Amino acid sequence: MAQKQAFTVQAIQQVYSKKGYTWRTHYSDYPMTINLGGIRSPQRVANKFDDFIFMSVVTTPEDQTISQPQESLYLWPATTDPGLFWLGNPPSPHGTAILVPDQYTDVYSIDKHRGKYDALCQRLGPVYVYRDSNKDHLLDFDPQTVMKGYFGINIHRSHPLVPPDVVSKYSAGCQVFVDPNDYSMFMSFCYRSAEIYGNTFTYTLLESKDFS
Repeated sequence: MAQKQAFTVQAIQQVYSKKGYTWRTHYSDYPMTINLGGIRSPQRVANKFDDFIFMSVVTTPEDQTISQPQESLYLWPATTDPGLFWLGNPPSPHGTAILVPDQYTDVYSIDKHRGKYDALCQRLGPVYVYRDSNKDHLLDFDPQTVMKGYFGINIHRSHPLVPPDVVSKYSAGCQVFVDPNDYSMFMSFCYRSAEIYGNTFTYTLLESKDFS
């Protein structure tokens, strides 16, 4: 995987531009703007939190003596792939879902993940997924298996208290944070964005090879 240092705001924006994706621009009359996405590792062996979920957060300073908006990039360890348990026990007869890299515009909203706690849930539009049906420990990205639909590919946390060592049952294709503290920070930005722009979110999944 490319080094974490390679994933700067400028580098991510360049990938967006190459792929024709939309990067939300910040305007000074708005208090905050976010851009949200993931970066998938090339590692095909399942069960590791070896990916990133990123968020660019631009805020308008409350201090009027500061004229320029303040921008921060957060890179949180996560998985964008299903864990080994679900690869071996596909929840669908078509196979386990693996989200296809793409930009999913206004597909997500804050809702209850499995009715339990707030997360970004796939409620507002379809996504594309690969289907991995051979029940081994390797992630298969076969274009011939791609399906489009509402599959509950949510963005949520793993354990509520401590970071687990492996993905296991925490992801059946969802985008999952390893650290609950990172997830709490992430959701705080999401709540604020929902107050400003409404309860819709765009998620853009990239691959580390996009940065080479």
